[in-house]
Amino acid sequence: LRSWTFEGSNDGGQTWKLLSRHKNDTSLNQKGATSTWKLSDGDHDRANNALEQFYSHFRILQTDFNSNRHYYLAASGFEIYGAVKEMDDSKMNDVNSQKNSLTFLPSYDFDTNGIVYWLGTNRGTSPWKNPGIRGNIRVLQSSLAKDSHPAYAAIGRETVRCVTEPKKSSWFMIDLMGIRVIPTHYTIRHY
Repeated sequence: LRSWTFEGSNDGGQTWKLLSRHKNDTSLNQKGATSTWKLSDGDHDRANNALEQFYSHFRILQTDFNSNRHYYLAASGFEIYGAVKEMDDSKMNDVNSQKNSLTFLPSYDFDTNGIVYWLGTNRGTSPWKNPGIRGNIRVLQSSLAKDSHPAYAAIGRETVRCVTEPKKSSWFMIDLMGIRVIPTHYTIRHY
């Protein structure tokens, strides 16, 4: 993965707001490489205050070739950090709704302080299990290669082959299913 956008949606994936744009980013330079990005440091949709809104859906959209000059998108880990709240859509972007939310902050790449990990531990009450298997997060994709692990592996904690077919504009979408996040950081682990 070299060039992509990280986007958020608060309408179920109908429209997307740019949270971060990466062009020729070499952070994920080898199998199993992991990196965390602070969203306020990147190129995002400032005109619409994109980093001050709650989102329930996130998308990684590949915008150019990967490091092997192919179009397949590979991911075997994803984490997100920020303020979390369970709320109804009518209050989702109310400034006062941010009060009393839980805040998750990273300490190092792919730590256990993130929202995906929290959901994978059933909100800290159980041992880790992929939240895609647990039913707490849904992962959709533009396509999956025939030799790929299931799409939920993109939010897992093991380095496994989870890849789309090699097509332009490949994507993974993470649906937090009722959880809303004002994102501050995110992490990807490359296959």
